[in-house]
Amino acid sequence: EQRHRVAPLLHHAVARGVSVADGGAAEILARIARANSQRALRQKAATLRLVTLFAAEGIVHAEVKGFRLGDLLYGGETLRHSKDVDVLLDPAQMDAGIACVAANGYTATGGAPLDPQRLHAILRWHREVEIHDPRTGVAIELHSRLLSTAPAAWDDGKVLHGPRDLT
Repeated sequence: EQRHRVAPLLHHAVARGVSVADGGAAEILARIARANSQRALRQKAATLRLVTLFAAEGIVHAEVKGFRLGDLLYGGETLRHSKDVDVLLDPAQMDAGIACVAANGYTATGGAPLDPQRLHAILRWHREVEIHDPRTGVAIELHSRLLSTAPAAWDDGKVLHGPRDLT
């Protein structure tokens, strides 16, 4: 259930009276749901901090995954576990985004200081770089594009400048 991240959904069903688990399983689901709620709160704090920094710098961005996904898909931000937060940046502003997070104490995996040159090298071959919020430890991926090989009609700019929902 952890691999497929369905425990919070099953707990939600049990809490509403749907009989999908006995007492022992229900307690396990409740424990996992509590942990997911804490994770969602940390992601929410990390996301708010990051998008506030980007907005203050005029860096165009869009949240594309994280705690909001549960709310969009299931009506509750804690009902869909996400291991990280994904933020799409306008590719023309990726340098500014990297400079912004480096200047504000974001770290690399393991807590090492960010090396902007290393992040730029990674972006030559990958569509995202991972950073960590210094206050919460939440992993955040900064994406320069959403898909490694996008279909001909796909335009990441629509995500950045258009409506931000799943419809």
